Amino acid sequence: MTMPHIVSGVPFNPSSQSQISSCLFSSLLIKNIASSTLGPLSLSLQRNETFPAPRFIADNPDGPNTTDPPGWLIDPSKPHSNTLVVELEEKLGSGRTGIAYSARILDGGSSIPGSPRPTHVCIKFAMPYHCRSLAREAWFYDQLPEEQNFQGIITPRYYGFFTSSLGDASTIVPWEEGKVDMSLIAPEDYDEEGDLHLDFLPEDRMKSTAVVVNDAYTSSSWYDWQADPKNPLVSVLVLEKLGDVFDREERDKSQAAMKDMSDLEEIMTDLTAAYVVHADVRRFNFLKAPEDSSSICPRHGHAHRHRVIDFDQSLKTDENAVEWNPWFRITNVATMEYPQFWCEFSW
Repeated sequence: MTMPHIVSGVPFNPSSQSQISSCLFSSLLIKNIASSTLGPLSLSLQRNETFPAPRFIADNPDGPNTTDPPGWLIDPSKPHSNTLVVELEEKLGSGRTGIAYSARILDGGSSIPGSPRPTHVCIKFAMPYHCRSLAREAWFYDQLPEEQNFQGIITPRYYGFFTSSLGDASTIVPWEEGKVDMSLIAPEDYDEEGDLHLDFLPEDRMKSTAVVVNDAYTSSSWYDWQADPKNPLVSVLVLEKLGDVFDREERDKSQAAMKDMSDLEEIMTDLTAAYVVHADVRRFNFLKAPEDSSSICPRHGHAHRHRVIDFDQSLKTDENAVEWNPWFRITNVATMEYPQFWCEFSW
């Protein structure tokens, strides 16, 4: 197993990169997403803050470095004043926290750089009681910026995190098709004694000595957020649309399959370089890169054929923790060898 090269983080300066995907849009308009007695409704969503993760140190006996690394709390808060207008098409998939749809771009697509310009994006809708988890996943995309060659190289490009109240509608198409219980009661598999928060995140299950918290974390509106049955929140991630799920089978030992597995291992090695522990490494969280993608990974010297997604249960650590515990260097790749890699479930 190749040990990853750990690189130092570079603070994210949105003002220096006018074409960074995550800064392109300040609002999102989804056409015909809901209905009322007056007919089909569109929904306008605004950019919202993401939810910073506490720093994972895993009981380092020497105690934590109390200063967060540069860029830790970066959240692009001054995007361009562009509005992306989309219309939903087919459902792409669903998981514990959300439902993903393909969406056709109706307006605003000219703001997205590249040739050819994309005609579609992926919209990931949080279940109404999992908006906190989606805000966390959005933060991880901010921590994997394009200028450090992560987004568009090993993850999809990220166009922002947007929210809105439900307004005059009683539900939206994704929730209706997903048969979401709009009473927002705890799901059947929710164990009140085991999970301290209905929309639980990794730190909710950890000892206090495993993480370092800061004011940005505890003062965030997502820190103690709870779903409101009387006024459900619609929250979405807008991402680059990717291809199909990684479709190799465990018993496939062909040369092509080994090449694909090697590509996934390189991607996870790159993720380690950003001090990110994915924590949900399964084949269903790897999608094929867009067919027209040719972005070269500077860490491996070629374009990756896949992208990794779903960061709501991920952890972020720092250089001190990595030096203290080599586990941080190998876990992203090592967990690909676990049986759960081939399973469909999400914990």
